[in-house]
Amino acid sequence: MDAVEGLGRQYGFNYAFFWQPVVYTSHKTLSGEEQQIRQSKKLRHLASWVPQVYEDVHGHERPHFYDLTDTFDRASGNVFLDWCHVTMTGNQLIARRMFEAFRPDGS
Repeated sequence: MDAVEGLGRQYGFNYAFFWQPVVYTSHKTLSGEEQQIRQSKKLRHLASWVPQVYEDVHGHERPHFYDLTDTFDRASGNVFLDWCHVTMTGNQLIARRMFEAFRPDGS
């Protein structure tokens, strides 16, 4: 992020970073399939590691950084294909939040 910030200053461009939700940090009511993903023994190490990384990121204020981890909190049905990839519906919800971040009036 520091490198991009420096480049943006030097070359006069704007930028943004987006932190998307993953199955281990989402507060949505998970579907049966999403629960299976979250409880997968193959991904067990991610269940503890990913929330720690998110916690660390939340501790730092950064310009041009948008935390979208709550995007699916009220969503129903499947939005996760695996622990970090999302369905078309999930992509639409994330895209809407990204668009909102760039609205001139901030609404």
